[in-house]
Amino acid sequence: MHPILLLSIAAILIPAGSPPPQAVDAMHHGGGGFSMWGGCPGNPGLCEFGLTISDPNLIFFRWDFNGDGRWDSGGGPANPWVAELRISFAAPVAGFRRVCAQAWDGITTVYVAPYWVPIGPVECKSLLLGGDFAISPSSWDRASTGDLVASWTLPAAFAPDTPLPKTTTVAGVPATPMPTMRIPGRPIVAAFGVDRTALTAALGPGTHYVRLWGIWDEKPFTVLAEIEFSADGQVTIT
Repeated sequence: MHPILLLSIAAILIPAGSPPPQAVDAMHHGGGGFSMWGGCPGNPGLCEFGLTISDPNLIFFRWDFNGDGRWDSGGGPANPWVAELRISFAAPVAGFRRVCAQAWDGITTVYVAPYWVPIGPVECKSLLLGGDFAISPSSWDRASTGDLVASWTLPAAFAPDTPLPKTTTVAGVPATPMPTMRIPGRPIVAAFGVDRTALTAALGPGTHYVRLWGIWDEKPFTVLAEIEFSADGQVTIT
């Protein structure tokens, strides 16, 4: 989409001197039409996201990178709409991050005096990044077998209400959550069992950065619903 056209749309819909945009969730109308994919590294770094469109009428998109209710893509709050389906941005710190995208057909609006506000479906993803992650032992021979134990110290901002995550993998290999004791006032450490043979087959010999990835389902307890977590560690296979 030509940038002049996007600027023209912004000029029509967002008058000069308009107040900060409303919260992202307030812009939601209906559902479906697109889905969000992508994620961030386990530690601070570059996040990459994209959209898969099922409704061809949706031609403009805007993104909130940090869940603060302000649109960060494009030219900023005054003109956040973009036509591209892929986007990347930096996540400089670990912890919680909520990423949202809105799609719009370029036509549908609602009047919120004194402004006309674009209306379209919104999809969000709640992320939990970082925390100390290690595998014990961290080095082994490729012929060795048995289970490995992966431990992850959850970032202090997250104290899950559900005892175990819904899904967990280490370098793409399924990991089995282990019950852990929570001690008040101390960091929560989650533990997982990983099949050594499967991890060796997935990685091969050498020193590798490995990613813990999973989903913690907090739907009964918080509006964040499913929280996607990730953290990075390192192993050596000889």
